[in-house]
Amino acid sequence: MAEKDIMQDSLLREIDDELRQERYAKLWKKYGAYVIAAAVALVVAVAGYKGWQYWDQQTRMALSDRFTNALLAAGSGDADQAREAFQALAQEGSGGYALLARFQQARLLADEGKKSEALAAYRAIGDDSSVEAAYRNLALLMAGYMAVDLGSFAEVEPGITRLSQESGPWRPLAREVLALAAFQRGDSKVARDIYSELSKDAEAPSGLRTRATEMLDVLGG
Repeated sequence: MAEKDIMQDSLLREIDDELRQERYAKLWKKYGAYVIAAAVALVVAVAGYKGWQYWDQQTRMALSDRFTNALLAAGSGDADQAREAFQALAQEGSGGYALLARFQQARLLADEGKKSEALAAYRAIGDDSSVEAAYRNLALLMAGYMAVDLGSFAEVEPGITRLSQESGPWRPLAREVLALAAFQRGDSKVARDIYSELSKDAEAPSGLRTRATEMLDVLGG
């Protein structure tokens, strides 16, 4: 649970930073000429920017409250309320909170045992070109875990294989998905080779290295 919270917090911070840069760029494009042209326009620009800052802060606070309430509903076992809240936030929210709501929708489906629907939800995020590549890749990884569990790994295998060959934070996790898929289809040698590599990979999260070592024990490697 702690790792998921950290991931969500990091995701939210990155998305918020991106949104702030994008909105500031739009404001400068709108008011920049006036700033150069006259001091009066500068006052207008500053006032507009300050007004936007206040609106942006209030909006994000409201979205934060809605997201927190949805999490609390999910944590208390009120799945129906949580589902409705995340659905509304995904449709009506913006930027990071809308994206996090979509991830939470998929997680709720998985927790409820609706793994095929969870797989579809993660794949929908992964296929959404409006979502930044890093988060599409995260969704693809989650879809990979779901697909292995469902025995339908072929649906996401090309994307997982691509991630496993790229440098970056998702590579070790993609390698684990490939190992799980190999283990599931009975290819012990491939699974053993990947787990052996992961158990020694200094760039892999410590929890993943531990899982890899445990799987090697299961495989007799």
